[in-house]
Parts: sequence; structure tokens; C-alpha cells
Amino acid sequence: MTIRYSLTRADILRSFFRSLKSSPRFLVTVVTYSVAFGLFSMLANGDFSRSLTVRDILIALAWTAAAFFFMPAWFLVRYKPEERTLTTSPEGITNEMGDRKATIPWSRIKQIRNIRRNVLIIGVTGNAIVIPRRAFEGPDQQAQFVAEIDAWRNANDLKAL
Repeated sequence: MTIRYSLTRADILRSFFRSLKSSPRFLVTVVTYSVAFGLFSMLANGDFSRSLTVRDILIALAWTAAAFFFMPAWFLVRYKPEERTLTTSPEGITNEMGDRKATIPWSRIKQIRNIRRNVLIIGVTGNAIVIPRRAFEGPDQQAQFVAEIDAWRNANDLKAL
């Protein structure tokens, strides 16, 4: 099956915050990186070699919040509005955008999620392909797309045995 779609900045933000809500692992990863920035700011200021003050803690919290909000902002900076073409086949998923083309074999796809507004294809590295529902002609085609991917992934899993 082949679908064509473009993402909007709103799609990117929605998928980031929805993923925080629906994926405990993603939430833990984002919070861990954010807190690490706050702790690093305390370490850089030498806060651990003396008594902590309220000011030290507020500065660390500010760095933590800044790191947290930097992540979705970075996704927006890297936003690519070009139309994407995604094709599924027995070998995997081919994703084309402009003159760039990449094929991801089924063995590198960890999970597919069919959620209200999007289909998320999550790779084993944690990267995700977000496909908005408007890429499909309707809910039936969206469900067929997900079922097709599941069938090919399951067939690939059987080959690996």
C-alpha cells in the first residue's frame, strides 16, 4: 500500500505530547534528560560542594524546564513540510521525501500504534514515523494499513525463527 501525506507543526507537537501521555518509557526518557540538565547546571556551578540554597534549586529547575521544552522546539526546528510517500511491502517500509529515500526492514520496526489522530510506526531505535489520519481515505483504509503492516511483521518474525 502506498500513501502520501505532509505533516504540520501541529501534528508534530500533538504527537510529542500524546506520546508523553501514552508511553511511560518515552516519558521517563524525556524527564531523565531534562533532570540531567538541571543536575548538570548544579554540578557546573559547584552547588554540590556547599550547602544548597533556594536559588540553586530554582536555577536547576529552570534548566530542567528549559531542557524539557527544548525537545519539542527542536522537532519544530527540524520540521520538514515536504510531501512524504510511504510504501509498505514484504521487505519493509520505504519512506520517500523529496530526493531522500530510506527503506526500513520489518526487523527494525518495533511497534505500530493506531491511535485516534495518527498511526505511529516506532522503530527499534525509538524513532517514529507519524502518519496523520488525513493520509488515509477513511478509517477503513487506516485499519487496513495497520493490519497489512502487522501481517508483514508477523510473517517476518516467522522467517527469523
